[in-house]
Amino acid sequence: MKNILKWIRPSDLSAFRKYYKEQKLQTKVKSLTDVLGENILLPILQAYYMIKSKEVPTSQKAILIGALGYFILPIDIAPDILGVPGFLDDLAVVSLALKQISGGATKEVKAKALRTYQKLLHRTPEVE
Repeated sequence: MKNILKWIRPSDLSAFRKYYKEQKLQTKVKSLTDVLGENILLPILQAYYMIKSKEVPTSQKAILIGALGYFILPIDIAPDILGVPGFLDDLAVVSLALKQISGGATKEVKAKALRTYQKLLHRTPEVE
């Protein structure tokens, strides 16, 4: 994962903002819940809820939107078709973006992400 981080800088993430669409993100997360698990999906859900947060400045949301746009793309440094290994670069990018945000994810954001992940696992229809 450290090798991937050498290739991508936070400033590079802005190029991926155009690929972010909330509906596409939700569809991809729902379809991959069983495959990817908590370690990969929780940071993605945290980034999503940070974008929704009024407390996160717009400039920092732009970094997160770029990271989630990267996650949505099926073809990137490690293509998603490789299965779990294909999502390690996505995890690295989202983790890098989360580290760039001052203060990181709040307890509230982490709790929302965890609740959503648990709902997805249990296939409850209501996802925040």
